[in-house]
Amino acid sequence: MKRTYKRTSYREKARRQRRTLLIMVMAMIMAFGLGVFAVADDGIDFVTVTVSSGDTLWNLCAPYKPERMDLRDFIEKVKYENNMESSEIFMGQELMIPVR
Repeated sequence: MKRTYKRTSYREKARRQRRTLLIMVMAMIMAFGLGVFAVADDGIDFVTVTVSSGDTLWNLCAPYKPERMDLRDFIEKVKYENNMESSEIFMGQELMIPVR
């Protein structure tokens, strides 16, 4: 019995090559994308502080302020991290203060 082989046309070969190339490119994009998210840690941790009676942003932020940073700039950063539009805080409110 003689084996017969199906001849593949140029179009079929080209289509298969394009499909293979597309799959490889998509796999590389996915692998790179997942790798980017895996190393996206910027090294900032947060301390959660609960506001008590008589507390101000000034005295809550002062102990956590980086050495070479102005306290006013640090307070603005804390307000940004907590989605605050003003410096008004309320008793029982929890603030996330960034710490390196």
